[in-house]
Amino acid sequence: MKKKMNNIQFRFLVGIFLTVSVFFVSCEDNDGQGAVSIDSVWTNQLDVESAKIEASYNGLWVRLEGSGFSGLQAIYCNGVKCDFQPTFVTENYITFQIASTVPQNSDVEDEAERGTIRVVTIHGEGVYRDFLFKDKNKMPAISGVSYTLPEVGDVITIEGSNLENTTEVYFPAATGEVAADPSTIVANTRSVQVTVPSGTGDTSGAIRIVCNGDPFYSPSYMFFRKGVFIHTFSETDIITGGQSHTKYVGKEAVAAATGLGRNPENAISWKASPATVSVGSGYFGYVRLLANKGFRWLIDNSDGAITGGMKLADLAIQFDLYCNVPWSSGALVLRMDKDRGGANQQFIYNLSPWSVGSPYTFTGWRTMTVKFSQFNGLQLGTLSDYIDLLETNASRQQIFGFINYDVNADGHTANVIENFQMFMANVRLVPVTVPE
Repeated sequence: MKKKMNNIQFRFLVGIFLTVSVFFVSCEDNDGQGAVSIDSVWTNQLDVESAKIEASYNGLWVRLEGSGFSGLQAIYCNGVKCDFQPTFVTENYITFQIASTVPQNSDVEDEAERGTIRVVTIHGEGVYRDFLFKDKNKMPAISGVSYTLPEVGDVITIEGSNLENTTEVYFPAATGEVAADPSTIVANTRSVQVTVPSGTGDTSGAIRIVCNGDPFYSPSYMFFRKGVFIHTFSETDIITGGQSHTKYVGKEAVAAATGLGRNPENAISWKASPATVSVGSGYFGYVRLLANKGFRWLIDNSDGAITGGMKLADLAIQFDLYCNVPWSSGALVLRMDKDRGGANQQFIYNLSPWSVGSPYTFTGWRTMTVKFSQFNGLQLGTLSDYIDLLETNASRQQIFGFINYDVNADGHTANVIENFQMFMANVRLVPVTVPE
């Protein structure tokens, strides 16, 4: 005869059953089958439309969507515990800030924790996998482009920092954007080399790269031909004179002088042929101009690409340079008032891209950018305001020229340069704003 189960035995068996059930529930991850499940991750920044994501920078707020979140006890990102506020937790949502100390990639000691968001509640655990955490201090940035008026097939260099994970590069085009051939993209920490694709060159704008799944932009000065106000260095009323320089009109003439396969339509050089640059404060060569007339010409003739109401802080003077030998001494001087000299100041900028012990080497034409914000003490109003300022003195003129001494007293010790010749082309005004 079977005996009936007493009260104590029944409760004991029920306890075992519940314990086993909780154990299996706690082992569930983001497959949606357990009591605790993380189904998706979303951005949660003020004034930014929420979007589903698979990656985020440390320090940003995110929102988890799923189930079983009530009774939250802990949140771990790549194994590192993150703080949370109970008022931001419901059964189906958790809003929290990713800790700034979350490690990335190979820095995650426990491989099982790599790429995971793990929540622990009184009900068990839920895990979201294959999420990429990124360090804001290692955020990619573009500081410049080696040549901003290239031709299709040219190899240019996008310069910046933390660029090693760049996988895509897009150029402005009439159709919106044209993607570069991925096989031509060579990325490292400080630069991305890429071949200019066909279908580009007719529309100005920014280069867009994709790095770690996020977009980053250059300033909007690629192919900005509408900003060129000195084409031939013979522009009426803009060029007013010069010394020890030679003009080259037409690509054939420029090619014969530089020996390069790719060249601008026109150029100027200091001097007519390679020469020794001795140490001294005088000009090796210069060209004198009236920038105010050049800027006014752009306002009237650039089809709205340059307007008088543009903020000076959003603009730069840009030009293309080529030197036949490494640049290892001296400076290219841009004087917005020819009667002033010396170190960098409101009306003077001395460009020296080379550094001591590391000459600046040219493999072809390079674009140089001098932002108006780099002129020390310059009041940054509008372009029209600046034109008016240049015209307050009727005799004020501007100069581009090369000198060979440590004009800024910043350690750029001058040395003799043998067989030196510098070429300049396409002096232009460009925007240095970056798309949002």
